[in-house]
Amino acid sequence: EKELLKRVDARLWVFTNAGRFHAERTLRLLGIMDLFEGIVHCDYAEPEFPAKPDPAAFRRAMRAAGISKVECCYFVDDSVANVEAAEAIGW
Repeated sequence: EKELLKRVDARLWVFTNAGRFHAERTLRLLGIMDLFEGIVHCDYAEPEFPAKPDPAAFRRAMRAAGISKVECCYFVDDSVANVEAAEAIGW
């Protein structure tokens, strides 16, 4: 719900295994695009891009958001494997 996201006292980023176009389209359709500072997405044109749950994908997301401390990251996902990977690196 948009109102719930508005109450979150943190920088909000989307971290998705989808491509940028799909992520942006989905956020626009949901009416929440304006609530997110950025999108970390999979670039299917990039050879061997990392995707969740690969720890390299989480490090890439941190770089994109300008975050250096794992303890500053909170993660919500619908995949247990992705949540476990985030916990394993300290998110």
